Amino acid sequence: MAKRWVIAGGGTGGHVTPALALGEAVTERGDAVLFVGSERGLESKLVPDAGFDLEVLPSEQVMGRSLWGRIRGAFSILRSVGRARRILKTFDADAVISVGGYAAMPTALAAWTRGIPLFLVEPNAIPGRVNRLTARLARTVFVGFESTRGHLPGKTESLCLGVPLRRALYQAFAKREAAKVPSTP
Repeated sequence: MAKRWVIAGGGTGGHVTPALALGEAVTERGDAVLFVGSERGLESKLVPDAGFDLEVLPSEQVMGRSLWGRIRGAFSILRSVGRARRILKTFDADAVISVGGYAAMPTALAAWTRGIPLFLVEPNAIPGRVNRLTARLARTVFVGFESTRGHLPGKTESLCLGVPLRRALYQAFAKREAAKVPSTP
């Protein structure tokens, strides 16, 4: 039976590229996928260009802003949780995968409040703020580096599986000679 996956997050290429790789893998399995992100992040262009549906939330960045900007950003994220809950219900999501970034927070919280399994993907050596904050709500955090596990809160269940790569990038790497694998992130 086909599953219905929501992939949430974005903002930068570091979030969007692994999200697209996951979307490709999900659709190859015959499952349905819906992306949820922000209209301000790279996902607003890259996700539709890759042929996927994208729902946008009016969430804004919190960190790196003035006090007023942080307050406005926090309220936009809280407001977006209700919309994210409706998106999850309408799509009838079986699970949510958060790839991080401020656009992921409302959907991660919505999944948690609706009792939908939440999984995180953390491709960075040191987890970003959103993934650190939502890690306790997730069933599993999939990390790109073994050392990342030590930066997760408490007793967070995690698996080190590497960073998801898009099919085209994987094929480009496969054509090259084998390179030395770095010993540290």
